[in-house]
Amino acid sequence: MPQTEVGLSLSDLGVLQAAIVVERLRTANASLIDLAAHRERFESGCRQLGIELPVTWSLDELSAECLQRHLEMSEEEELAIVWMATPGVAGKPTLLVHAQPLPWDSIASLTSVGQELVVSDAQSVPAECWSPQIKTRSRLQYYLADRQAREQTGNELAAGLLPNADEGLTETSAANILVLHDGKLFSPPPEFILQGVSLRRSVRLAESMGVQVSYEHISFDMALQADELLLAGTTSCLWFASRLECKGRSKNYASGETGSLFHRLSQAWREDLELDYIEQAVRNAASGGVR
Repeated sequence: MPQTEVGLSLSDLGVLQAAIVVERLRTANASLIDLAAHRERFESGCRQLGIELPVTWSLDELSAECLQRHLEMSEEEELAIVWMATPGVAGKPTLLVHAQPLPWDSIASLTSVGQELVVSDAQSVPAECWSPQIKTRSRLQYYLADRQAREQTGNELAAGLLPNADEGLTETSAANILVLHDGKLFSPPPEFILQGVSLRRSVRLAESMGVQVSYEHISFDMALQADELLLAGTTSCLWFASRLECKGRSKNYASGETGSLFHRLSQAWREDLELDYIEQAVRNAASGGVR
């Protein structure tokens, strides 16, 4: 149906309690990437929330149909597909599958200029509340973190970087982080973050390049002493932080320079996807997304 006709009942638990499992995918060369990994994470989240989707609701088939319809109707060469599931009403679950255009301007800026990050006052939700492995629309902590970052920097593309209760850095609203320190990449411990599909690809490619990757507590000091701070997320693939503001201190990173790890790892991304996602974003941003 047209998106203007989509609605949720006011009695739906997704509305009443924000009990929504969500997954966002994107295409490369007009085909959905990492479909199986996204489906596995989405279905795991549904199980943890007790959402039993009928076996006749095939995510793969619905996504393919949604993608094909929107590619035929629009002039976009790539799209995002979003899945959302709720416990619904009276035990009958709700599933939404919809398409969105990619934010070319944002992707071009993040991959070419970088992103300003601010360590936020809002903390990540501890596992004692709910598992970080559930990707959910309950995102108030991310909203508050991004709001603080944008007010503090005056940059609408800035993002909040959430710490946990132990003052270890975790993630942003749209990305996992990788910190380059003493020639080695660090990612926060898996139990404190959403296990990102794009993080997994980044780690695999980094290790194939001979870069050692460790999952360890990332302190404020480590981030401020790091050579680069990289971000990985579905929509923008791999990009970099240009600056970090952290409790009155700050650090500018040189990831945008030729020869940086970002440049080498993003090239590996492009080869892996068989798509120059950075050039594509710059081109679409310049043309307004019109092919």
